[in-house]
Amino acid sequence: MSIKEESINWYKYHFGTLPNLNEPKTFNEKIAWLKIYDQDKDQLICCDKLAVKDFMSKKFSSDLIIPSTTTYPMVLKPNNSSGHVFFATNKQEELQAEEYCMAEASKPYGIQKGEWAYRFIKPGVVKEQKLKGTGVDYKFNCVHGEVKWVTMTWDRHGGKKKESILDPNGHTTPLHLVHTMEHLQQTPFDGLENFFEMKKIAEKISAGWKYIRVDLYWDTQPKLGELTFWPGAGIYKTRDNLKFGELLNIDTATTKPPILA
Repeated sequence: MSIKEESINWYKYHFGTLPNLNEPKTFNEKIAWLKIYDQDKDQLICCDKLAVKDFMSKKFSSDLIIPSTTTYPMVLKPNNSSGHVFFATNKQEELQAEEYCMAEASKPYGIQKGEWAYRFIKPGVVKEQKLKGTGVDYKFNCVHGEVKWVTMTWDRHGGKKKESILDPNGHTTPLHLVHTMEHLQQTPFDGLENFFEMKKIAEKISAGWKYIRVDLYWDTQPKLGELTFWPGAGIYKTRDNLKFGELLNIDTATTKPPILA
């Protein structure tokens, strides 16, 4: 099955209709379009949570990278899947988490969703220092190097996950993206000064991409969480999908030759 067929079938399975790929309007339709028509070799590196560290360190700054560690507490996660994060405070917890993460990393990921790059990633396990910040994840959604909105998430590993959508100036909005998260029009904020420092980095990283989501944490300075090209595999179900599609005003007039057809 081709990537185009995977992407279309994935969309149809969740929504019962075909995505409009000729004139995509919603956020989900544009993510489907990007999977098919905006494949880039650097996505093979950026989707790998291990390989991206060295790539970003050389291209931008090693200060952005959360250091790898062999001491506790540590954070462990597979290098090629989503949503699997573990905390270890001793050797037994580390070994258990490492075994689970390696098993997850070895499974085919992105198959049937059209997320083509993940199937090329060699399985591995990320072991990072546990950050001392607030745990708030700042997801800068960038189009052609410009931040269009920021999805803030917190309480991701305890209690109900929370979400707040900010505009490019750091102000809260009534928009809601992730239907499985509690929506709040507030910010567990580190301050606007930190926000604009992270925004500047996100725009620098995103230059040259039609769309990329740059996930950052604040831990006395910005730290890179991950880079995402097809958030939620393009199946968001909140009422604001069309509005996010309008914000995601990518250039659909130009396409790239597919790496994986």
